Amino acid sequence: MLIYMESSPALRGKARRFGRNYRKMALVELQPGFTGRPKMISERAVGVARIVECRVLHVGSTDRSYGFRVRAELRAKAQK
Repeated sequence: MLIYMESSPALRGKARRFGRNYRKMALVELQPGFTGRPKMISERAVGVARIVECRVLHVGSTDRSYGFRVRAELRAKAQK
């Protein structure tokens, strides 16, 4: 089963101020029989079989931004 996961990347210092609109987006395949949601986007997380696709992109304020479009694309893949 594929699910869509999103998190904000860990940033330090000035990067935190300038990088607050960046998001880590991933399609994650879960192990059979796992119920719930993994705690992190990593292959080491409990219940994660593999990471199908992972991207770190800037998500702008409008739906024309590249990050917004990739987010919609990944969510559509997870729905199939």
